[in-house]
Amino acid sequence: MATSDKSSSNSGAEVEIRTNSGTVVNRSSLEQFHAMMLERARFVQEDRAEEVMLKQALQIIAASESGDADAIARADMGGTVQARDAGTLEVEIRAVDPVISDREDIANNKGYYVSMDATVLGGDEDMLTRNGLVLGNDVVLQTGAELFVLKIVGLEKAGALPYRGRVVSIPTRSGNNVVKLMTLPKRVS
Repeated sequence: MATSDKSSSNSGAEVEIRTNSGTVVNRSSLEQFHAMMLERARFVQEDRAEEVMLKQALQIIAASESGDADAIARADMGGTVQARDAGTLEVEIRAVDPVISDREDIANNKGYYVSMDATVLGGDEDMLTRNGLVLGNDVVLQTGAELFVLKIVGLEKAGALPYRGRVVSIPTRSGNNVVKLMTLPKRVS
């Protein structure tokens, strides 16, 4: 891949990336998007982490009052779900917030991920059980997957939240997964 700088009156410096196949990609709009998301993440960082922890703590306290050991053990399961672990999950996403990420073990870390307030609508039983999810329950869905992030923020910008969709995790030959937000499957109405 070769890169070259180009000047543009609309967006400042643009970076063109020429791939081996000859495709030219303009990265300036994507870089501007990531800069905007990092700024948003700095604004909401402290409140979001505390909100998620408090919600799970209240679930544990409520379960403790029941005296049911299994309910207590499961109380914080499904509270926060990573999209990469939730392929086949059908959700209604109501809100999205970027959160600062300081993970150094992720090669393409943009410095943030998104945290979404969602309701579980469906999914295959194995995935639901593995993630401690119950139909109708509210969860926090998180991902840094670029295409997913671009899509959900685009939907937010278009005023299309809440949005009903499904999480799809597609294995690649390299052993990683590509995580996408897709439309719900068609059903008889």
